[in-house]
Amino acid sequence: MNEPTELTLVAQESNLPIEKVESLLKSFTGYFQEAKGLTQIAREIKVTSEDQVAEMSEARRIRKLLQTIRTNAEKTKIQLKEQSLREGNAIQGMFNIIKALVIPVEEHLEAQEKFAENLKIARENEKNTQRLILLSKYVEDTSVYNLKEMADYSFNKLLEGLKLASEASAIALKLAEEEKVAQQVAEKKDQERIILENEQLKKELIGARLDKEQEIEKEKMIKEAELEAKQKSLLAPDKDKLLELALSVDKIVLPNVASTEAGEIIKKAELYLGEVSKFIRDKAKTL
Repeated sequence: MNEPTELTLVAQESNLPIEKVESLLKSFTGYFQEAKGLTQIAREIKVTSEDQVAEMSEARRIRKLLQTIRTNAEKTKIQLKEQSLREGNAIQGMFNIIKALVIPVEEHLEAQEKFAENLKIARENEKNTQRLILLSKYVEDTSVYNLKEMADYSFNKLLEGLKLASEASAIALKLAEEEKVAQQVAEKKDQERIILENEQLKKELIGARLDKEQEIEKEKMIKEAELEAKQKSLLAPDKDKLLELALSVDKIVLPNVASTEAGEIIKKAELYLGEVSKFIRDKAKTL
């Protein structure tokens, strides 16, 4: 009887009696030969496509057979190791050979058997990663969404909604900033105009006061009355002018435009003109 070389070497190195060696070889040779034959077949199985259903099924069948051989060999190992420590060393060595032979092939066959399943998992993980990347542009915490279970249609609708909301928020923020700047510019111009008007009024009042001082005492009361009348006459035309200016602003005809962008500008201009007209009328009431 020609025993497998690997098992024979392990048995000989154990320094066991010949009868023990023969007994051990008899216990494990059957497992080894059966596993050897199956591993040769198993190495020929190569799954590279999802439609290789037969190959995946054959990989499963052989893996199960090898698993059974390994399990039975392990049972034999446990039984035989109980005999003595030296026998246990030899038994363990023989089992290790079978285990080293079988397990890599088992792993290979399992990979072939589950090729389609593993490929599907890889695709799902890649899709989930891409979804996280896309969604993180618009939300800080993506864990609130069950992206792995979400259908493509639902995810696309979610992404589209978040994108539109983000764009709308950015536009609103930009418009608010533009309006704020425009309001600040208008307020600055109004303040400058008021300062100039006040300075002009002060000059006129100073001039009128110098004229009054040059008049004789008996005409003091008359001059004061004339000064008051003059002040009213100076202010009244300004008020009329301001009201006329507000009316001119109200009569401004805005052009019709074709593009949406130009339309937005016309709407803003109309709003600003209304605010300017109201401002002029409000200030004219104080004169």
